[in-house]
Amino acid sequence: MSFNFIDAITEEFEDKKLGKEVDYFGFHSTGNAVLDLFLGGRDPETGIVHPGIPYGKMITIVGPSSSGKTTLALKIAFSIIEPFGGRGAIIHDDFERATERSRVKTISGLTDAELKSIYTHVNNEDLFTENVYNQAEAIAELKTKHMDKLIVEYPHPLYGDEVMYRTIAPTVILIDSQAAMVSRKIMDTDGMEQNNMAGSQQASLNAQMYNRLNTLLRAFNIIPIVINHVTTKVKTGMFPDKPIVPFLKPDENLPGGVKSIYLSDTLLKVTGGPKLEKEKEYGIKGSRNDIQIIKSRSNEAGKTFKSIFNFSQGFSNALTIYEFLKANKLITGAGRSFKLSNLPDVKFSQKQFEELFETSEDVQQAVYELLYSDEIVNQIVPDVSFEDKGDFLTEE
Repeated sequence: MSFNFIDAITEEFEDKKLGKEVDYFGFHSTGNAVLDLFLGGRDPETGIVHPGIPYGKMITIVGPSSSGKTTLALKIAFSIIEPFGGRGAIIHDDFERATERSRVKTISGLTDAELKSIYTHVNNEDLFTENVYNQAEAIAELKTKHMDKLIVEYPHPLYGDEVMYRTIAPTVILIDSQAAMVSRKIMDTDGMEQNNMAGSQQASLNAQMYNRLNTLLRAFNIIPIVINHVTTKVKTGMFPDKPIVPFLKPDENLPGGVKSIYLSDTLLKVTGGPKLEKEKEYGIKGSRNDIQIIKSRSNEAGKTFKSIFNFSQGFSNALTIYEFLKANKLITGAGRSFKLSNLPDVKFSQKQFEELFETSEDVQQAVYELLYSDEIVNQIVPDVSFEDKGDFLTEE
């Protein structure tokens, strides 16, 4: 038998607890099928496309005030854990103390009892930056203790049982928001000293916390979703500023430091768009927002698509798909005679589409056939894998 040195290294590392490869594999849906495709990666060997966000990775969502960041984050969080029942969980660290439970119920569509079984809202006075890592450490210990009950196999959304994922049930930690995070160390200092150290010191303490947090994510399928505000820089020099992250504007700033962005697998920017009136188009009060992929380790960054934001219900998967298919001329028509290119006998108005999508299996199947057609998938998910662009940032 020939000797293989990497096998010997792997065995030695495991025996001495020097590290080993985490062999779980899976992707989780964001609840927005268009976003899933824009984040999806393609296996360079098999050509298989994996829509959604990868197992055990950090996500950051940035945008100006009232653009729907928290709503999008909650939608993603509930979609990630939905297939796992009571084995999935969401920890909502509400540093802004701004989210009402009634709003969470509306966005999730869950009853009080259902919500209580998978979601906890942390918003008391003892919530500090350091808590986030301590929570993740406690989750890791619990998952180690109950690992046999938490390992799950589930089918690929496009290929079914032909491609199976195997992961630990996910736990989402929603950090809402980085701009409002405060370290206990800063709170324990006196007034003047606190003011002098607050900004840069908080960014440094955030970075320390994120570095520690990152060590637990992959091994235990912990998925932090970090929300942050895009603010305007105060210009101090005579020369033009460079953007702190590619695809952000030179005058845009992200409070609390860039470590979460540096460590994130996915960075999304949400921007509010034209208002939608109840009496027109889709029959909802909302807006046509932009979602931009600023950073992705599985797909090409820089792409933007329109997502329909319903002010009362949050981002609509059905209407976002509609916008995308219509823009690609796969939905045509006018008035009450819009139609899918692969289901021409079914006519509908724009106001009818969301209900039709949710109640008709034939329509839903036709919609997903168009969205996941080779034409669309090859347009969005390139034939080559995009390597980590995480080193494009200057760390603070």
